Amino acid sequence: MPAKFTLICIIHSIIERDITEHIVKEAIVILRRETNVNLELRIITFFPKNSQVPKWIPLFADENILRFTGKFALLKDPHDAIKMTANAADLINIGRDNFPISSISVFLTGFVAEMESVQSDNLFKIIKLNVTEFAESSQGGPTGRTFCIKCRYLKSDRRIEKKATRIRKNSNLMITGDMIYIDETLEYIVEIQDINFLPMSIAMNIESPTGESALSLYSWLAGQSSGRISA
Repeated sequence: MPAKFTLICIIHSIIERDITEHIVKEAIVILRRETNVNLELRIITFFPKNSQVPKWIPLFADENILRFTGKFALLKDPHDAIKMTANAADLINIGRDNFPISSISVFLTGFVAEMESVQSDNLFKIIKLNVTEFAESSQGGPTGRTFCIKCRYLKSDRRIEKKATRIRKNSNLMITGDMIYIDETLEYIVEIQDINFLPMSIAMNIESPTGESALSLYSWLAGQSSGRISA
């Protein structure tokens, strides 16, 4: 599973290019941080040319404020440290003067590469997580590239520490938190909000208890209805 992100940002500029089935928009966006030091990011979006294909991202322009959801990967090039691709977005109808502070909320799964006991400031403990970025290959099948991301939690957080004591190398974890950019070290780090352990056999254990099709368990008489409810 790729690493997922959600954030609120303002569009600074857009570069548009045409490919076979999509219009690709690469947006330079600005994230307002609590430190009042803005963060500049690049988010790639795809707009299908086929009008029959659902569009989950609205058309946007400079100065628009949006909530983006998508996947990300960390890159080795320090000048282009993170790649973010959006798969959904919502326009937020507020002006630039009311642009809110936003964090980068993340959800990721991966295998533990290393545990660092304590940082030099004696406040945080570090988990290095190997995450696989999934994408479509030119042959149509899935392909993956693994990247390592640091996740940290406060040493004094007893709830997280209790879970972290069970972590071993290659433990399969699901981590939720906020991704921050450390100006001093020029790197992205996830501040952990929760940790859950995933069994290696999780995919094998998901099966129907009866072997019947789920659709066969539901039926209604023709004309029977209690009205329509919009989702």
